[in-house]
Amino acid sequence: MITFAGSEELGDGLKASFKVEPRVNISASDSGSGLFGFNREAWVGLSGAFGTVNLGNNYTPLFLKSVAAYDPNGSTNMPGYLVSNVTTFNAGNSIDYNAPKFIDGLGIQLNKNFGRASTLTSAAANANAGDSVGWGVSYSVSGFSAGLAGETTKDTKLSDGVNTVASASSSTDLKKTGYGISYDFGVAKVSFQGLDAKLGSASSKTYGYGVTVPVGMVSLKAGFSSLNNTGSGTYKDDYEAYQVGANYAFSKRTSAYLLFSQTKNTTDNTKLNINAVGVVHNF
Repeated sequence: MITFAGSEELGDGLKASFKVEPRVNISASDSGSGLFGFNREAWVGLSGAFGTVNLGNNYTPLFLKSVAAYDPNGSTNMPGYLVSNVTTFNAGNSIDYNAPKFIDGLGIQLNKNFGRASTLTSAAANANAGDSVGWGVSYSVSGFSAGLAGETTKDTKLSDGVNTVASASSSTDLKKTGYGISYDFGVAKVSFQGLDAKLGSASSKTYGYGVTVPVGMVSLKAGFSSLNNTGSGTYKDDYEAYQVGANYAFSKRTSAYLLFSQTKNTTDNTKLNINAVGVVHNF
């Protein structure tokens, strides 16, 4: 992932800004999916005393307020943590609003998305298919943080990251609710989060627990999560996953990570092991 961002002071308390954050696919020659993919953020914005308004491809309130802040690996979407499987990460063609800080530590985000073509139900799409409305509230103070978010999407599909189920009717909305809480004790930071999604008779409920222990320049991390589905066919499968890993900070801007993970389908007892290693540099 590479980020290009900038801003300009316009006077009278106004500021214009932009951000373009493409994903870099280092195995593009094998996958045929291309070197770059704009599935992160790409927006232009205006901020002032009224708050901040961004137009384009924005991270959703569901992701920022109830998932990323409470995932032991932050917003990096590492394997072995199932809450992110049901999350809506971003909303293209959207208007995103972040309210000014009325109270220290309080964050309010609203998002209106005018359709996400990749999620439409082609068999029964209507004029508003893929349109969504999202909201999120978070509060942080003295090591404590809590967040709550919701999202409603018209005529779309429900996915658990492996299996997908479509709505039987174009009038049925997909509804998601996410929540999270964490506390930093100094010697360790612990977190809990959950996300519920429902589309007609199909639903997904996922929970995650995480802990981060700083030891000098190293941060030891561990997470456990579960995903329970209700539906038909393969959408009745349930999953459990764990991850353990460590980050090493070379400096304030550069770190390396090592991660071991396993995801288990508890319905048929199949397992998937994924290990990851990499370096992160923030410009």
